[in-house]
Amino acid sequence: MSHSAIWSYPLIRLTPVVIIGIAIYPHILLNTNALSMIAFAIIAIGILLNYRIKKSLYRYFAPDLLIYSLCLIMGFSLAFFHDPMQKGDHYLNLVSTSEHVHHLELQIKEKLRSNHFQERFIAQISAFNGQACRGKILLSIQKDSVPSLLKVDNILHITTGLRPINKAQNPHQFDYREFMSHRGVYHHINVKKAEVFISGQSKSLLGSVSRLRHRIMENLEQYEIGPDEKSVIMALLLGQRQEISSDLYDRYSQAGAIHILAISGLHIGIILMMLQFLFKPLDMLPGGSLIKIISILIILWTYAMIAGLSASVVRAVTMFSLFTISLNWKRKTSTYNTLAISIFLILLINPATIYELGFQMSYLAVLAILMFNPLFLKLWQPKWIAIRYTWQILTVTISAQIGVLPISLYYFHQFPGLFFITNLVLIPCLGIVLGLGFLVMILSLFNGLHETVVQGYSMVISLINKFVSVISGYEALVFKNISFDREQMLFSYTLIIMAYCFFTYWKSKYIIQLLTVVLLFQGGKILAHRDSRDNAFVIFHKSRHSLLGLKSQDELVVMASSEEINLEDPRIIDFQIGEKIKSIKKESLMNYYELPFSNLLIIDSTAAYDPSSAFARTIMLRDSPKINLNRLIDSLKPELVIWDGSNYLSYQKRWAQTCRAKKIPFHPTGEKGAYIIRF
Repeated sequence: MSHSAIWSYPLIRLTPVVIIGIAIYPHILLNTNALSMIAFAIIAIGILLNYRIKKSLYRYFAPDLLIYSLCLIMGFSLAFFHDPMQKGDHYLNLVSTSEHVHHLELQIKEKLRSNHFQERFIAQISAFNGQACRGKILLSIQKDSVPSLLKVDNILHITTGLRPINKAQNPHQFDYREFMSHRGVYHHINVKKAEVFISGQSKSLLGSVSRLRHRIMENLEQYEIGPDEKSVIMALLLGQRQEISSDLYDRYSQAGAIHILAISGLHIGIILMMLQFLFKPLDMLPGGSLIKIISILIILWTYAMIAGLSASVVRAVTMFSLFTISLNWKRKTSTYNTLAISIFLILLINPATIYELGFQMSYLAVLAILMFNPLFLKLWQPKWIAIRYTWQILTVTISAQIGVLPISLYYFHQFPGLFFITNLVLIPCLGIVLGLGFLVMILSLFNGLHETVVQGYSMVISLINKFVSVISGYEALVFKNISFDREQMLFSYTLIIMAYCFFTYWKSKYIIQLLTVVLLFQGGKILAHRDSRDNAFVIFHKSRHSLLGLKSQDELVVMASSEEINLEDPRIIDFQIGEKIKSIKKESLMNYYELPFSNLLIIDSTAAYDPSSAFARTIMLRDSPKINLNRLIDSLKPELVIWDGSNYLSYQKRWAQTCRAKKIPFHPTGEKGAYIIRF
């Protein structure tokens, strides 16, 4: 199908505009009245222009301009009406600043990945201090020697305080608060098991599916399966990645196989291929195509429910449901159009999906495969079936990597150099692994699972884990700590689009555009490099320790309270990547620094300081010094007092009260994040 024919499908042109409307919502404050007035004004202006302007050129563009403007408003409106903060019965409208303890009635909706100290859940608030309301919250329950009995759909009663989810406390750190806000979660409660009262259990589809999934997991627990193998089985078949260890997860990431562990378009596509083959005889029956479509859709969505209806699963099943209908009805349509329809439907249901990394990477990968794979296949057409199959896997892998490479570098700052070897081996195996896995899952539900089958399947998963470990062991071919900012990512995608146009049409104008994009990209890198060559002084937030950094152009000097400075500290790594640092040095932490913006006096646990430091305009307190802050402020008259995470919380509260009483600005890194001065 020609590209001009592809653009004739309305949703291919309109869906990107809807996405832009959703994306600008957080940056523009409008209410429903303003939205209605803007939409009405756009329609009125569009009709007026179309009626008054006689020139054919303007009459051609006016309807399109009207439609695009309305789609922009549509995207904005979708984000507005799906925003939990706009709901009148949201619990945030009931929170009083004068109350510190609240009685909450919660219903557990989702189990998150736990850590060594806490179990974590997403819960839905149904009552707040006895008043009916709604809104999601992050629930953390401290672990003890007794295993938790909490399950999805449990109704809990908890009396506790709410606190906002912690924002990023250090520069260039992952912002968990922003991440959870896109999921409609704004507060966090942290309680002990003894403070949780389970009053009952509601019934929901997700809860029933969760119990079915739990039953499968319990049946598999009866067999001797290694923890790594069991966690991979849970991830591959049931979409439950909570039990995967950090070490195993890192190995898959470094081998370029992390997509294997998440149920996505790759898995659903393979399942669809198996179902297409299984139901192929129905094509010979009258009305068989319809029966085939319905059967496949039922199986796909049943599996989606068993896998927990996570965003990635729903996204993949929605996309391949449309592909199923298109494929079996044999209607002539564009795959790009099917892709656009699936995006549009998903955004209608949940516009915040555009912020999910899985959504972005999935559709970028599929789009890149549709664009580049045909170009690669034209380069070489092997005659031997085995070689042709291998070549097809390689071209699909490279095409997908072209689509996700810029965004992967932006988010993860690493690139697995042996990704193509990993995918050449694992993708052909994945069909067998999934097929055997479904057999194991079905047999376990009916208690017909033989230990030989389980051990054989566990051995297959063990071989995959060992292969991934071998590939990830070539650390020299895992390129880490790559500085790649948003501007570079956007330039990269522009470059990819221009390269695609050139290799598709082979016209000279695309060479000029391609070279222009290359020059702009290089110019952007030069400007970014120039902007990064500034100086900065940073007091990081770190519990029980002090960590300071002095950046001079592209060099960083790290100073810490501990004897051994760990340069692999995530705070240092994040700062190094974000600021494009090329070299790092270590120095001992001193008690006095003369800086261009202000002299800094650091008072440690000894509470001793040099009287000559009276000219210090900024004071930093670390390691809980036993000082009289009132007297210190009267003596030195500082302009700012800073304390970091190395101090006792009781001391920090007392110092905050003193600074407020003295009307002295203060900066606790635990509340306000790292203290940064650029000069």
